[in-house]
Amino acid sequence: MIEKVNPIILTDEETGKKYTLDFDRATVKRIERNGFALADCERFPSLYEDLFYFSFLKNHEREVTRKKTDALLESLGGIADAPEGLFPRLVDLYVQTFKTLDDEKNVRVTVEL
Repeated sequence: MIEKVNPIILTDEETGKKYTLDFDRATVKRIERNGFALADCERFPSLYEDLFYFSFLKNHEREVTRKKTDALLESLGGIADAPEGLFPRLVDLYVQTFKTLDDEKNVRVTVEL
């Protein structure tokens, strides 16, 4: 059994707004269809800015713009000085979408060939 990775809670100290950073399968599929590949982050670290932005889509897509997430990331120190563990945790959340099943939606299917 895979240990569940909990979402990241980010608080904007300026506004007091709390953001839940997480991914679901629909979001991951959508961003991959648009060309994002997690493996590319190793070669192109600036793609972590994209991953940070994408982590808002599941819960805050209608209220958060890319400009806002870029400003939030900058206030955290940017990619280089972001809190230790932020990006590894985002990667874990991203990967978790395909390694765990939501118990409420766990449907048993049998295939006979």
